[in-house]
Amino acid sequence: MFKVITARLHPPKPSSLRLDGLTVLLVGASTGIGLEAAKKLATKGPAKLIVTARDASKASKTKALIEEHLSATSTPQSSIPTIIPLVVELTSPKSMYAFARDLAQATDHLDHAILSAGILLGSYSQVSETGYETSLQVNAISPMLMSLLIMPLLLASPRVHNESVADRPHLTIVSSGGAWLVKKSSLSPYVDFDHPLRELSKKENFPPGMMGGQWHYSRTKLMCEYGKRHLAMLPSLNDAKGQPKVLVASVCPGAVNSELSRHSANSGVLGAMARVVNGTVARTPEQGANIYISSLNLGVEGRGEMWTDDAISKDARPFIASDELKRLGDNVWGEVKEFAAKVDEMHGSGVVKRLLA
Repeated sequence: MFKVITARLHPPKPSSLRLDGLTVLLVGASTGIGLEAAKKLATKGPAKLIVTARDASKASKTKALIEEHLSATSTPQSSIPTIIPLVVELTSPKSMYAFARDLAQATDHLDHAILSAGILLGSYSQVSETGYETSLQVNAISPMLMSLLIMPLLLASPRVHNESVADRPHLTIVSSGGAWLVKKSSLSPYVDFDHPLRELSKKENFPPGMMGGQWHYSRTKLMCEYGKRHLAMLPSLNDAKGQPKVLVASVCPGAVNSELSRHSANSGVLGAMARVVNGTVARTPEQGANIYISSLNLGVEGRGEMWTDDAISKDARPFIASDELKRLGDNVWGEVKEFAAKVDEMHGSGVVKRLLA
């Protein structure tokens, strides 16, 4: 709570990182921190900046807003990137595979990628296409599937051959320090399930009370953290020395006045609390976006870790130290792999299966 109250006093520092000539993807760029991050990325000299929104109208508007920002900041014409707007809906594997095909048409490689989309719901909701609870799908499962779908393009970057891991491709998954607020005792009922995400998606397991949506949001981010740690260590990402050709990490921008809780903004107490925090102690989206940019320069020490407040978080340790919670993390990853393999059979061409082999 202290971190939330003092968030505005110690925002992430702006990054001096340059991206000259690179191809960068930002998923979830139409509002809030994602939009501010897209604006920052565009001023750093990339050759291509690929941005996404949930529909074509929002994607086109996002491109226009970035172009307006470039004009307002007098960015030299030689440094202005080609901005490519694409569409993806993260509740739909079908949409994600269509996006992957569009992305492959737009570029033959990615040098960096940031997955920024997220959602906080005030009440229970289910995705009809997958059967998973909506926020669990968007915050935990879909980021893992999206990571696998774009990984071949990251591995195709010429930067995978750079000596320093800090200079290699990065995949940044936007998470939340709220993951570490989950009571470890509340996870015990799910430890021995082979499909813990299915159990967490049951309506009867949605946390009750006025803060139920917030507590569930924290759980979804913890599940994302479990998946990310396994994803980062995939053998298929290693070079001959066992170093990552693609550095996978997560970031937490801290408490930010964004549209994350837009779906619960009118849901009684939770919405009222979100409005109070946003209007008083939260960081600005522009401040929160700094952590996205600086994550693209992490070295091997950041592999599988969370980058927050310009440092690697130590808060994950209690959630991976015990045999019980390690087993939960393993089961979460097992279910993610099973889900990804299943949808890849329906919509894909075997790329996911090869990465997971």
